[in-house]
Amino acid sequence: DRALDWIEMQHRAGESFFAYIPTNAPHGPFHDVPERLLAEYREVDLADDRFPQEQGHPLPGEADLDRRARIFSMITNIDENVGRLFERLEALGLTNDTIVLFMVDNGPNGNRYVAGMKGWKSHVHEGGVRSPLFVHWPGRLEAGHTSDRVAAHIDVLPTVLDATGVGVPEGVRLDGRSLWPLLSGETVDWPDR
Repeated sequence: DRALDWIEMQHRAGESFFAYIPTNAPHGPFHDVPERLLAEYREVDLADDRFPQEQGHPLPGEADLDRRARIFSMITNIDENVGRLFERLEALGLTNDTIVLFMVDNGPNGNRYVAGMKGWKSHVHEGGVRSPLFVHWPGRLEAGHTSDRVAAHIDVLPTVLDATGVGVPEGVRLDGRSLWPLLSGETVDWPDR
């Protein structure tokens, strides 16, 4: 709520803005969950046999269904709030000129379903390190473009600087590299990381 209000205030003042909206979800402790969503997910069959397990790590034999319902509620809450962000940007006429990055830092912080991958947070396996990065900027990026190149959090700052035309401050050496060529569909030599 505060971020949306601040974005609107910046827009009304004619100011450019950078809003960083981190969430602590889905993450323990799993108590800060909207009751409306929790009630919905408590009605869903979330037993282990509802999730494909042909590969990757097996789910625990005794599933904590309350905890699982809380995790799913947190994920849905994030989805709804990202939707609210896009609705506000659209209402303010900012959608085409605003870069929105959605990303998470790592896999789950426990043995949860990770689409057949092995591992979780702090593990070096794909289930621990593979996470989404979605970039939305309809005024500059083609919808539906994907890349299979390996990138990391250290690439976000160089990417935003490159996309916005802001240079790296003199004397500053960044560890990452800009993903902008990958996002914009350019052919670029990308090392196997």
